This record gives sequence, structure tokens and C-alpha cells, in this order.
Amino acid sequence: GEGASSDAPLRHEVLRTHLPCSAAAAGERLFSSSGGFYPRFFGAQGCADVQFEPWAPFGRGEVREVRRRQPVRSRLSPVRETRVHETQSYTTAEQRRRVVLCSHQVMLDVPYGDYFAL
Repeated sequence: GEGASSDAPLRHEVLRTHLPCSAAAAGERLFSSSGGFYPRFFGAQGCADVQFEPWAPFGRGEVREVRRRQPVRSRLSPVRETRVHETQSYTTAEQRRRVVLCSHQVMLDVPYGDYFAL
């Protein structure tokens, strides 16, 4: 589809943007487990017990597991909170000028949560 490239064979591209910094600086800000974007983002979402596994080498990038408890706001759900298991990976492309982030989430306590992964 539009926006897809041979560097990033994504099924669905959600966002494409240019950041006013290098790919290395963006990676440090986005992917740091100690004070980057994700700890603050999960906190703002009301998540609890957020656990980041260390990054491990994966192809041209790295991969990690993230586990958390997350509020469920849907009125259709019989549960108000679910455990979430997320796999995050990123790679660099175009001489390390571009970062591609992939995220796969499974909500473990939501009915049929194992049938729908984000």
C-alpha cells in the first residue's frame, strides 16, 4: 500500500512522520525503559505493573517484551482490567536515518483476546 517500502514490509502502516532529530536520538527517547516515551505513555493510560524486558539483538535492530496491567474502558467487556503481553521490535533503515517500530499486543483477560492481536 501507500507508504510501504522494501525496507519495512509492514502489513499496516499506522504512522509515518519526520522527527526533528537523528534516528539514534529518536530511538533513545522512544525506546528507553527508564524514562523514555513508553513508561510515560503507559502511565498516562492508567497501566500498572509495567515490566520491560531488556532489548535483545534482532535482525538489523532489537526486540523486547513488555508486560502490564491495563484498564479496559469498553462497556462491552465484562472485565475492567486486563494483562497485556506486548512484543516491540525496531529496525533501522536508509543508513540509520529511519526507524521502523513494530508492536504486537495480546490482551490476556479480555474474552476472545487471544483471537485479536494488535
